[in-house]
Amino acid sequence: SSQQIQPEKLAEIYNLDESTLIDLKAIEPLQTVHEVLGAMPENQNAEVALDGVRQAVLLCAKFGTQMEIDPKHATSVEARRFKKMSLIAGTLALKELIYTVYVLVQQLDLPVEKRNDDIISKIIAKLKESLSPFEGDEKVLECLGPFIQMLSISGKCK
Repeated sequence: SSQQIQPEKLAEIYNLDESTLIDLKAIEPLQTVHEVLGAMPENQNAEVALDGVRQAVLLCAKFGTQMEIDPKHATSVEARRFKKMSLIAGTLALKELIYTVYVLVQQLDLPVEKRNDDIISKIIAKLKESLSPFEGDEKVLECLGPFIQMLSISGKCK
């Protein structure tokens, strides 16, 4: 089987530092994603899908860091609390995204007849829900499009 991708390489690919990857418990999931998609036989789709996953993570990593706070109130306790809550929400969305891709890639690794369409559509719905409070959620889902299509259920999760 292919070489496991090292955490420092993941940090580079996803533009997150290693400690963040550890906090997100993202190392093993992302390694698995790269392993499964990387092992697909000369499949262009897998490359496009992996790139889409990468773009989605890069976009999602910005969630919660772009909250607009009125400069006049920027130093107030409320503003600081709001900013902190935004960051936490953004981090949770990112965690959810990585976890979703991880579960889906495990489904993708199964023969088509063994895949659980129910799990697949439920987890995609849950991801949509956790991204919905953020501006840019549709862009993230768009990036995941090629990956989700590989599960050949794109029609079912509308």
